[in-house]
Formats: sequence, C-alpha cells, structure tokens
Amino acid sequence: MSTESLAAELLNSSNEKIVGISYSDRYLANPLSVALLAQIVNGLKLLVGSRWEVTSANVSLLKKSGNSNYYPNQLWHDWQDIVSRTDVIKLVFQSIGLQTSVSVLDHIASIEHGRPLRIRLSSERIIEVRFDQGMGHWRIPQSTNYQLRRFDFNLPASDQFARLRTANNLVEGQQANTQVFLSVRDERG
Repeated sequence: MSTESLAAELLNSSNEKIVGISYSDRYLANPLSVALLAQIVNGLKLLVGSRWEVTSANVSLLKKSGNSNYYPNQLWHDWQDIVSRTDVIKLVFQSIGLQTSVSVLDHIASIEHGRPLRIRLSSERIIEVRFDQGMGHWRIPQSTNYQLRRFDFNLPASDQFARLRTANNLVEGQQANTQVFLSVRDERG
C-alpha cells in the first residue's frame, strides 16, 4: 500500500482519532502563512469531524531579527515584533479551538528545515506532511485589490487577528513548483 493510500485510510478510519498536531517552520513569519496553516489544520478538523480530539497544538518557529529600515504593510510581509507574531498565532489557533504553545528558537540549527506538520493518531501512528517551502510557497495574486493585501503590523495583536479573520484572499503557487512529502510512522513499541 502506498504512503498516500495508508494516510488516507488512517484519516478516514472510523476507529482512528486525531489526538495531536504540531508544526515546525523556521520561516513562519507572516500573516498569510499563519492564516494558510490554520486553514489546513481547520480543514483537517472538519474532515475528521467527531474523531478530532485535539485541544492543543505546538508550533515551533525561528526568531527573526527586526530590520529598522523595513516597513511591512502587506499580508505576506514578515512581522518585525516576535511578541505580536506569537500572540497572533495563538489567537488564530484559538479561533479554531486550539490552545497553542509557540516555541521561538534562537538558532537556525535548533529547528528542523523540513517544515513538518505532524498529525498524531490514537493508534500511536504519526502522519507527517513535509512542505518543501512551508506555507511560503503560496502567495496572493498580484491582481488582488491593494486594500485586500494590506496589513497593519502596528495594530495590537487582537486587531491584527481580527484583520486576518477578514482576509479571505485566494492564493496561488509561485512560478516554480514545490514538493510535499508524506510519511506514516508507527510509534508503537
């Protein structure tokens, strides 16, 4: 059985519950990427319905140093303030029913490169989806109205979150293709 078939079978099995979620991405640094990640997790939650038993998530990211000559104002621009960044991530995941622990790592060597989304199952298996370019592969089309692309990073985290909830933009992939890798691991002894 292929990995894709096994993952689909496990996610669709009435005997299998989703009990844990984690994501690690050194480049998870902008509102668009956070919104896309939350949409993926929420889509999984909707797919499995009552078999969703996750109440908390773990997100690991890399601390980015701010640039005083950089004035972000678009959904795909990076936060310059780590506190706002982590607060908005927590609020976004709280809105889909997940308390979120955000680990901010100081050194690039401390965080995985592969950008894995790990889905822990009740059978002690883990479905791992590795996004070659993380959420950063997708972008808002240039044809999108300027006001819909704008994002005010100077607002309090709660207002940034509110703005992000209203951002219902379509996304497209970049010109170069990306890869998504899938694996299923058995953690049973």
